Amino acid sequence: MLPSDRASSPTAQDASALPLPIVVRQLGFTPGTKAAPSPDYNVFTPRADIEPYTLTLPVAWSADPFHDRNWCAQLHMFRMTEGHLIAFEKTGDARFLRWPLELLLDWRQFHIVNKKKNKYAWADKVTGHRAATLAYIMGAAQVRQGIATHEEQEVLRTLAEEHVRQILHVIPVRLTNHTFDDLVGVRALAEVLPEQDRPEIHAFVKKTLQALLRSQFTDDGLHKENSPGYQVYASMKLRQLMAARWFEEYQDIAGLLKKSEAIERWFRTPDNRIVMVGDTNGHVSGPPSAEAPRETGLFQTGGYVIRRDRDATAAAAAAAHPATLADTNALPADGADADTSDEDMAEEAMADANPAGSGTAAAAATSPALTEAIPPNAYFLLMGSAQSAVHKHNDDLSYVWYDGVEIVRETGKFAYKTDPMRTYAISARAHNTIELDGRDPWPPLTEPYPPYGNAIRKVDERDGCTLICASVRQTRLGIIHARTVLYRPGHFVLTVDLVRDITARNAAPDAPDDTGKDAGSDAASNTASKTGSQPGDAVAAPGSATRPLIQWTHFATDIKLRPKGNMLFEARLSDGRQLAVGLASDQPNASAEVIRGQTEPRIQGWTSTAYAKMTRNDALGLTHQHAGLTHMASLVAIDGRIRKLTWTTNERLRVVLDDEIITITPHGGRREASWRIDPKV
Repeated sequence: MLPSDRASSPTAQDASALPLPIVVRQLGFTPGTKAAPSPDYNVFTPRADIEPYTLTLPVAWSADPFHDRNWCAQLHMFRMTEGHLIAFEKTGDARFLRWPLELLLDWRQFHIVNKKKNKYAWADKVTGHRAATLAYIMGAAQVRQGIATHEEQEVLRTLAEEHVRQILHVIPVRLTNHTFDDLVGVRALAEVLPEQDRPEIHAFVKKTLQALLRSQFTDDGLHKENSPGYQVYASMKLRQLMAARWFEEYQDIAGLLKKSEAIERWFRTPDNRIVMVGDTNGHVSGPPSAEAPRETGLFQTGGYVIRRDRDATAAAAAAAHPATLADTNALPADGADADTSDEDMAEEAMADANPAGSGTAAAAATSPALTEAIPPNAYFLLMGSAQSAVHKHNDDLSYVWYDGVEIVRETGKFAYKTDPMRTYAISARAHNTIELDGRDPWPPLTEPYPPYGNAIRKVDERDGCTLICASVRQTRLGIIHARTVLYRPGHFVLTVDLVRDITARNAAPDAPDDTGKDAGSDAASNTASKTGSQPGDAVAAPGSATRPLIQWTHFATDIKLRPKGNMLFEARLSDGRQLAVGLASDQPNASAEVIRGQTEPRIQGWTSTAYAKMTRNDALGLTHQHAGLTHMASLVAIDGRIRKLTWTTNERLRVVLDDEIITITPHGGRREASWRIDPKV
């Protein structure tokens, strides 16, 4: 109990009431929830994209009016009562707790007395969240008159005991982010149940919390659920644990929160949005924000490699071309007409940008003194992380790139619902990676598939460039995928893929991920857990038939590629700069195509811009018939003409630009990864 926390403005009959045993801010309710407008308010609207739903007693607890799993879960979490608890705490009016109490009694009648089954009733997270509401009402009834009769309080006590039994002994403790809510809910019940019931709860909370934090975070503070959006969510949960004041005796939550928040800052793109990797909410990209984190340089943790910089050239272009409304070729989940009012993108690209055509923008932006004042506007992230199977997409070695404007983007989660778009969003073809045989390397969650941990093998920086080498053993597909990325902020991203079959010789669990000379040198810095073949994994036989292999690159919604020549494309960025794209394969009959907003014969060329909303974007696919070993590459370059990309006979890629020649020896081959850039003479 927090002595300083009292319900304000008590009614006359409650003037001498004791402090509330539990207050709302201890329970981790959704931030921003508003107080209910009246005690009898019975409208349930868990998300803005769903129509309001009126609840009447008896409630149809098995209802699923929108065919939406998230809606059903939030119904059983009792999200519709949070506003009533807030209103009660603000006003002291006991009538605000009557509706939540009646809902709890009705829920008990449906599920316990009538023994009706519902898969959401005792789900993890759902049970804990509901237990928190139950604990709050029980605590308020113990110190306030007019909330519940003696008989109702006894019923609530038996309902609380069943929630404790379910959380402690029945519901599997999966140690996911859902467990945070279960711990808060059951610990809240310990505050209002008899003294003799508390030791078992306290012991469970202590043991589970310690295991949960080890399961959820790396030692560096990276959240292990493969999605930057859940890094933010986990930080919020840690803050809620601290606000509850029930948990810090078990763990240094403040220290862990500091680490988590530091990583979260690196997951923010220049427009101050969370980078759309894994099950992170989709959004419309905007111009660089002065509120975005200002740390620059290279950052690595747990398989993520991030580079954030200030690009004066991009800032000058943005000043000359103020941002316009984002592309709105959007398809809502129900297939209705696109909603073009999603987000206003008409902000200026820089707070102090000169008006277009002033003639001073470029000079000002490139001034060394003013360059430091530019908010970081160049951002690159490579995803080589699989810390668990939770929220993991088929996005191994995918990347995003933002340089003044968004250039290469990810797809985001779309929505937690059974929908072809959700299947697409988690598939390999929805990410900036490779797709083999039209299959995904990560199987359904029903199949065991150990995560590989950290796929990054080498990172090297010099001469303004960053070289990243990474590889994953995709045993389900029978291949090893080695990717080399050369990134120069403000200029280009060069991506080189070597795909090699897993054969009898390299299929052993302790076999290196490649046969190149750099495999041994990388092993010392590689903290990844390597996995061997799993039941049903493919092992290629010599001389096996070819298999279609596609390297996908997904572009920002306002980028529309045009063919420029053989394996060459171009587009204009929203800030006026030119974008060039070149592709290369070691196979003469390789092909390339751009797909935008396709639904048949299969979904491609869509990206999530809001919950349950997809928007058309260009997906560029380089298709190659794989047989044993494949070399393929893509170059995405700003304001630089691409002349040619060719593979040499010694497995090097040679890239000819207008004024430079890039030669790169990729990771995964016979030689150690390296590169050089020479002037073109």
